[in-house]
Amino acid sequence: MINSIKNKNWNNQQFRSEEETTFAIWLDAAIRHGLVEYWSYEPKKYQILSKEYLSLAFNTKSGKPRTHKYKVAKDQTYTPDFFVIFTNKFISKYKNNDQSPLYYYQEFRKFELIIYNRLFSGKCCCMFDVKPSNLTWVRSISTSASTFYIKQSLMWINNGIIVNKVVTDQFMKKTFVPDGIAFMKSRKVKTRYKRYINCKLESEVFLQKELF
Repeated sequence: MINSIKNKNWNNQQFRSEEETTFAIWLDAAIRHGLVEYWSYEPKKYQILSKEYLSLAFNTKSGKPRTHKYKVAKDQTYTPDFFVIFTNKFISKYKNNDQSPLYYYQEFRKFELIIYNRLFSGKCCCMFDVKPSNLTWVRSISTSASTFYIKQSLMWINNGIIVNKVVTDQFMKKTFVPDGIAFMKSRKVKTRYKRYINCKLESEVFLQKELF
C-alpha cells in the first residue's frame, strides 16, 4: 500500500496526489466493512461559470455610435475528486463524532445537513475534494488548493451541489486508518507514522487481523 501511495496508483487507478490515493485506500477499506456502498474518482465535469461579455457603446470619429463587446469571463469547469455513497452503518457508527458537518444530497438532489445526534435514513451521496493538511504552504504553489473555496461556492450557486473538503489525516483521526498505510515499512521495529499515531487502526475498530 505504501508503494501504491508513493506511485499515486491504487487498483490500477492513477490519482493526482498521494492524498487522493490514501483516501481511495480508505474508501475500499470502508466498503469491506459496509460503511461505503460505492465510490468513483473524478465522477463528472461541471460548468461553474459561463462566458460573459460586457457591451460598451462609444462614438466613432465620424460621430456614429458603435458598440463593442468585451469578454470579461470565460467558461470555467470543475471536477470534484470523489463521489461517495455512504451507508446507514457509517452514519450510525459516527453519528456522535465530533467532526465537521458532512454535506450530502439524496437521489432527488435535495441537500440536507447530517446531524450526528440522530440517525439518517436514505442514501448519503457526497462529493469530496481532497486537500493536503498543510494548506498554508500549499496555497503558494497549488492553484487547486488556493481556488477551492471559490469553486465550492460556484458549484453550490450554479449546480446546487455542495463539495466537502476532506483532509485525509484529519478524516482518519475521526474514523480509522487502514493498517497497511499506518506503519513504516523501512523499520525493523513496527513504527507508526507520526500523522497516524492518534488514529484507530482498522484492525482495532473492526476486530480483525491486521491487513497488509
